[in-house]
Amino acid sequence: MSETSATPRSRRHGLTLVEMLVATTMTLIIMGVVAQLFGMLGNGISGSRATLDMNGRMRGIAQQLRLDLAGITAKTLPPLRPESGLGYFELLEGIRSEPTSGVSLTGDCDDILMFTTKSAGDPFVGRYDNGTSVSTIESPYAEVIYFCQPMDPQDQLAPGTTLHALYRRQLLVRPYVGLPPFQGNSNRVTGALPALYDNYDISLRTVGSGTFSPNTLGDLTKRENRLLHNPNPNAGGSVTGPAFPFDVGAALNTNGYLDAQFTGDRQGE
Repeated sequence: MSETSATPRSRRHGLTLVEMLVATTMTLIIMGVVAQLFGMLGNGISGSRATLDMNGRMRGIAQQLRLDLAGITAKTLPPLRPESGLGYFELLEGIRSEPTSGVSLTGDCDDILMFTTKSAGDPFVGRYDNGTSVSTIESPYAEVIYFCQPMDPQDQLAPGTTLHALYRRQLLVRPYVGLPPFQGNSNRVTGALPALYDNYDISLRTVGSGTFSPNTLGDLTKRENRLLHNPNPNAGGSVTGPAFPFDVGAALNTNGYLDAQFTGDRQGE
């Protein structure tokens, strides 16, 4: 009886083409999942940062509004007499129609809040351009206005909902400027509004044709001397805007919103 010896099967080294394709596919799937997770994490971080930034800005403007309202110079119960030197407080109801039913996501965004206020700490600071250089000017009193404007279409989040930007304008109440071109010109400046407000953050009133003088708190008790209440003050040296009570209607755009924000080089201030 003869014996036969079994030949051992040789060991296989490496991977077959099918195994390589399966491994590559699994690797790509895992990499895709990881990339998607990192993308979701990045979006979450960006959203959190945006939320924190928005909350910080909201807290900042809320604090600024509280400070402004805390320093109101005028009594909120009229009438006020100009000789009392108390300034004014004015809340204007916008002309746009409000929803009569349902829930409004944007609120009443066309109202205008205007008043004079005194700083409880550091004085208010404004821009001052004397024609040769740009500097700043200070005063403990200011005429402040809050208003809204619809944001640009590309900044809207969803169709049917209009987001608004809140603006704050600040004009210093400084009856005597003491700087050129006011100095040596009977404390007056020549030009036209609103262009002068790009150079001087000073509350001004009409005293002649194309001539303006800084307001006192008593001057601002008269509505025709307030910001935007006399939109065409350059003809004839008299009040040429709307008749009493000198509303801001002529300063509104066709959509019923106030156009008083900075443009050009001062846009966003």
